Amino acid sequence: MQQPKRGTPDFILLTLTVLLTGFGVLMVFSASSASASLKYDDALYFTKRQLLFAAAGLTAMLVLMNVPFQKWKKWFVPCFFLVVIMLVFVLFREPIKGARSWIQVGPFGVQPSEFAKLGVILYLAALIHRKGEKIRDFKTGLVPVMIIVGFTAGLILLQPDYGTAMVLVLTAAITIVAGGANLKHLFVLGTTFAVSIALTVWAYTMMTGEEGWGRRMDRFTAYLNPWADPTDTGYHIIQSLYAFGHGGLTGAGFGQGIQKLHYLPEAHNDFIFPIIGEEFGFIGSTLFLLCYLALIWRILLAGLRSTDTFGTLVAAGVAGMIAVQAMINIGGVTNTIPLTGVTLPLISYGGSSLLSTLAAIGIVLSISRENNRIKQT
Repeated sequence: MQQPKRGTPDFILLTLTVLLTGFGVLMVFSASSASASLKYDDALYFTKRQLLFAAAGLTAMLVLMNVPFQKWKKWFVPCFFLVVIMLVFVLFREPIKGARSWIQVGPFGVQPSEFAKLGVILYLAALIHRKGEKIRDFKTGLVPVMIIVGFTAGLILLQPDYGTAMVLVLTAAITIVAGGANLKHLFVLGTTFAVSIALTVWAYTMMTGEEGWGRRMDRFTAYLNPWADPTDTGYHIIQSLYAFGHGGLTGAGFGQGIQKLHYLPEAHNDFIFPIIGEEFGFIGSTLFLLCYLALIWRILLAGLRSTDTFGTLVAAGVAGMIAVQAMINIGGVTNTIPLTGVTLPLISYGGSSLLSTLAAIGIVLSISRENNRIKQT
């Protein structure tokens, strides 16, 4: 009997991804229709763009699902250098909303830092796979890996985009730990790296003047006590908490939220989770988070089942990337941690974030196909 050339993908992971992406489009419609009508005279402005992003992302996911993931062991170098070139190029662009984070391509903006996270995951996974046990050596194993992470994070900090830089560093740390790095070495180097980054951020913000420093301190003071300045620094957090309070146990119903009606800025972007909480309540939010956890677990499971170290590390990195970004976003809008301005993966409006996340899941689905092929032989 002839054995199949490729195995079947993880259909649970595939189904969860499609459902969450579809739910994200619905929530973008609900959260953005009022603001889109006022700003663009088209209630479906953001929804149509998100549908286009979702179609492109799902297509990329299906294509990458059919590409053997082992090929990325050779492709990671040109992909990483392409990301670095874009990160350098974006620094010479005109700032948008105070940051040089986007490259304009026709009517759309591409955010290279979103693709940098996947590029770093592939680079670290391939590098650690090649080093093997040498990763436990401080000088020849861990230091070169951390230089790559520090260099990439530094380019993102120059934009400046502190939230994405934090996600990238934490995702890289998860990938490195999964690769078997010495935790003591990682702690020492990580602490040194964190202090260096903090000093760099402090120096940069001081050079922008007191106003620039004050803007960055506002997020921390708003986290400590948003009601101290309810019309300015604490406004976003207060409106976000009002949304959760209005939702209660069962929610106001889909499309029936109030905070999106020009009370909560960026309701379709960074603050989309409060709209979910308002319209679906505590029960609906809990079910949504359970679906999120199931998605992350299926990604981890694909990595744990892989017989290839590279596949295991890629899956661990992708799961870490989604989990860390979701925790930072949800933690920020619930005032558990200071706001950092990162999107909620698969849900928030944004083409670069959606496309890079779906592409990453496509690679994980390719890993699951290889796992099932081996299982069938």
